[in-house]
Amino acid sequence: MFRLIEFENNLLVYHLTIKAANGTKFFGGIKEQVEQILAEVDSQLTK
Repeated sequence: MFRLIEFENNLLVYHLTIKAANGTKFFGGIKEQVEQILAEVDSQLTK
């Protein structure tokens, strides 16, 4: 999943959108949810 160029491009677009929209003030708790999802994915990959 992390080796796909399309996935990387989507993450970049998301990151730039957050920066342009003034971070968590605009998106609320999305960052925390994404971090939780990534932690869960990581824990599943290390099993």
